[in-house]
Amino acid sequence: MTLNDIYLALPNLYSESSAQAYGAAFRRVEKLTGRTLKQVPADDVAWTEIARHIVWAGEFRAATPKAAERAFHTWSGKISAAIRKAQEATAEAPVAPDARLAWDQLIDYAKRVQNRPGPDGKKLLPGMADVSLANLRARVGEVFPAELDNEAAAKALSRIPADKTASFRRSFRLLDKMITQRDRHEEIAALLPTSPVGSLPGLRDAPLDWTALPASLVASCETAIERAINGERPQRDRFGGKLGEDPLPRRSKNKRKIRNPELRRKNHRQALSWLIRHTWEDRTPPPGVAQLEDLLTSKNVKMATAKYAERTKQSKTLKTVKETSSTNSWLATLDTLAKRNDLGDDVLDAIADLRFSDAVNSDYANEMAAERAAFLKLLDHNPEVVRAILTGPRVLAREARRGLDGWDKLGVHAQTEALHLAMASAAMALQLSRPLRTRNIHELTISGQGAELCLPRRKGALAMIDIARTRVKNNRDIFHEVPAVQWKTLALWIEEGREKWCTRHGTDSELNPYLFPGIKSGEAISRGTFNKFWNRGMSRIGVIGLSPHLMRHVGATLYIAQNPGAYGVVADLLGDKLDTVQAFYARGAGREASRLFAEVIQRLDPTLNLS
Repeated sequence: MTLNDIYLALPNLYSESSAQAYGAAFRRVEKLTGRTLKQVPADDVAWTEIARHIVWAGEFRAATPKAAERAFHTWSGKISAAIRKAQEATAEAPVAPDARLAWDQLIDYAKRVQNRPGPDGKKLLPGMADVSLANLRARVGEVFPAELDNEAAAKALSRIPADKTASFRRSFRLLDKMITQRDRHEEIAALLPTSPVGSLPGLRDAPLDWTALPASLVASCETAIERAINGERPQRDRFGGKLGEDPLPRRSKNKRKIRNPELRRKNHRQALSWLIRHTWEDRTPPPGVAQLEDLLTSKNVKMATAKYAERTKQSKTLKTVKETSSTNSWLATLDTLAKRNDLGDDVLDAIADLRFSDAVNSDYANEMAAERAAFLKLLDHNPEVVRAILTGPRVLAREARRGLDGWDKLGVHAQTEALHLAMASAAMALQLSRPLRTRNIHELTISGQGAELCLPRRKGALAMIDIARTRVKNNRDIFHEVPAVQWKTLALWIEEGREKWCTRHGTDSELNPYLFPGIKSGEAISRGTFNKFWNRGMSRIGVIGLSPHLMRHVGATLYIAQNPGAYGVVADLLGDKLDTVQAFYARGAGREASRLFAEVIQRLDPTLNLS
């Protein structure tokens, strides 16, 4: 049994609210241990040993390091408690011995024959078939396999967390295939149901029948979608091509060319379908709705959002609006339609208010808001933390320099610490030169084709960051110079620390293109190692809780503090939309953080070198 088995069984072990809390604790295991839940044994002693080696600094929000440590032990205790409760429930579960034995026989059979050819030369069972059957055992193990039917499967489906339904459905498809090909599995044919379980009920609504809508409404929507995708028509070349082709791609108001227009059309239709399905219960707009202007109104958008939110609360299998970004995606698509078709400020304001409201924002957005609030609290409690962040790369580089200069005299632990501090200083320097996402720092390349960090080619020249749009979440190029003061810090790691790191792990630094090379040739370091050296660096400068992603907000806050109101420039720095930057930094915690940053910088300016 693994932690994944317990995670799947949480709804059967705890109440709904407790199962959600324990589920969040289990999902954090993969982040902190670097292993999947299937790789962690469901054993209390083994878990205690694993927890002893977890670097938890900065992973738990708390006012003090002691409070963070208590939060870590509380989290670790939840996992241990769930393991013990699952073991007790297994011991007391009223499962018939013959049912348990039958499932064990099916799984053992799958282990023996999966990926092996049968008499006809084809595989008897695909790889991981035993895992799929084990998933069924965890969900419907109290039922004898031969007695499984669609009703029992649907009942089990209603108890499964929304993020695990896909694997459950795949497991039943495998079982149905074994049933239809029972002549190829004579050894366990008696344990299989006599007929396939069949398709399980879906969570999605039936697609909207657009042909049943008024023809004028459909035509208006199609015209609006084309206008949203294509924008304004390109102007006619007055010179008849005599001046040659335009070397720059045609753009309409800085709008990028859409790579897959058909997919974009589909997204727009789905958003309008979502609006219709949740505004009118019978999916039929009244006769007065004959144009897009009648359909996409502030009243209808608010009504559809409220009804969808209520629906997700009542459904046990659907994620709530705060657990998924789907609602925000629909609203963002409707926002594009409204802007490109000039539907008025009322609709745009209503959509904007809903997108950034507490009722719609996903857990991810709330988590980011919580991070900013925690950072604001940290600034308010100790304004000197600004100095610690701004001088952090240089402080860490000095500490690393001491270790690298006396490298041969250091023990293994001290050498590791020196390398980690050099890596942390380099990562912080990159973030202060321009706010980057953690992935772009973690996987930054410095050699090979398309190197993203271009080293200076001559004395006095500046290093350049050049990240292609395909490697950026927002699909925008990142191109900028690395300030000289930050390059000094980066050079320490690149010229001295990186070679020692590769030698210590038995890899060739010249064959690995990454700034932070991994143990395996041609790969970047693991995310766990990245977090480990980052946490060690933040502990050294005394800024516990400053995560790599939060450094993006630090960079944006720092710029706004020195250049109040320059939200457009910050949007370009972050690669975000102007509306998003204004929503996060023009009000609330973001604005307050900028004010505190400005006050501290002004007070420290005589002694703090920001260049």
